[in-house]
Amino acid sequence: MIVIGAGISGLSISYFLSQKGIKHEVIERKFVGNKKDTSLVCENIKKFFDVDNFVIEEFNIANFYSNEKFAFSVKSSKKMLLIDRNSFEKYIYESIDKKFAKFSFFEEVLDINIEKSEIITNKRKIKFDFLIDASGSSFLLGKKFCSPKYVIAYEAIAEKIKDGINLFFDKKFSKNFFGWIVGSKNFSKIGIMDFGMKRELFLDFLKKFSVKPKEVYGNLINISIPKKISGKNFAIVGEAAGIIKNFSLGGINYAIISSFLLSKHLDNLKKYERSVKKVFYSSIMKSRILRFLFKNFDIRFFKPLRFFTKNIDPDFLII
Repeated sequence: MIVIGAGISGLSISYFLSQKGIKHEVIERKFVGNKKDTSLVCENIKKFFDVDNFVIEEFNIANFYSNEKFAFSVKSSKKMLLIDRNSFEKYIYESIDKKFAKFSFFEEVLDINIEKSEIITNKRKIKFDFLIDASGSSFLLGKKFCSPKYVIAYEAIAEKIKDGINLFFDKKFSKNFFGWIVGSKNFSKIGIMDFGMKRELFLDFLKKFSVKPKEVYGNLINISIPKKISGKNFAIVGEAAGIIKNFSLGGINYAIISSFLLSKHLDNLKKYERSVKKVFYSSIMKSRILRFLFKNFDIRFFKPLRFFTKNIDPDFLII
C-alpha cells in the first residue's frame, strides 16, 4: 500500500493505518512540517489527537468587516484553536508506529497509472496493490476525474495588529473570498485569497494596515471535488478529494476526519464514499451558500446573514 503525501492528510491516514497494523509506504516530496499557513482548527480535532501542547491561542468570536468598517461579531459554541501546525505534524509523525509505516522523503510522484497499478517518481517506478492520494493541492489523482480549480492565498507574519479572528470583505481586494487578520499574543498573521490573487494586490492589502511583514508566502488551495474518490485500487482523502471547508478553505479537521473514515472502511470503499457524503457534503454546500451570501450582499445591512451565522458550528460538521 502506498500513500502519497506527508501533510496532515497523509500523516493522519498513516497514523490510522499503523494503528490497525496495516503496512504501507508514505512518499513525500519534501519533509514533515513544512507549512507556514494560518492553522485554525475547530476543537473537535481533540476527538482524534491531543493538540493541547500545540495551541497558540483559543478563540470563539470572529469579527466581520465590510471594507474597513466593523459589521458584526459571530460567537460560536465551539472554540477555534490557532495551532503550531508544523509541531503538530511532527507529533503525528512521531506517533506513527514505524513497524508498519515506511517514509520516503524528497521523492516526488511524477505520474500515476491506475490501470497498471503503477506510479513513477523522480527516483523509481513502483507497483502498488492499493494507492491513497493524500497529496493536497497537488490533486494528483483528482486531475484524472475533473479539472482542478485553485484559489491562491497570500499571507504574512507581522507584529501584532489586532486581537482574535478578523475577516475583511472588500471586493477591491478579493471578489470571491476575503482577507483576514488572526492575532495572537505576540504576532499577527494577515492574509487574503481569491481566484487568481496577485502578490502585488496582497501587498496593497498590507498597506491598509501599515504592515511591514517579517515574511510573505503563498499557497494554492484546491476546491474541486473529483467525480470519483475511490476505486478498486485507490482512494483519495482530504484536500486532494476536495474535502475542505468551502467558506474559509481550511482543511485540517476535514483531512483528519476523512482519513479516519477511509481507515474505517478500507474493506468497503462504497461505505467510505457514503460516509464522506454523509459527513461532509451537507457542510460543504452550507459553506458555499454562506460564501455566496457574503459575496453578493453588504454584510453590514444583511441582518438575516448575521442571524444565519450566529449559531453555527465552525465546521458545520455532524461528527
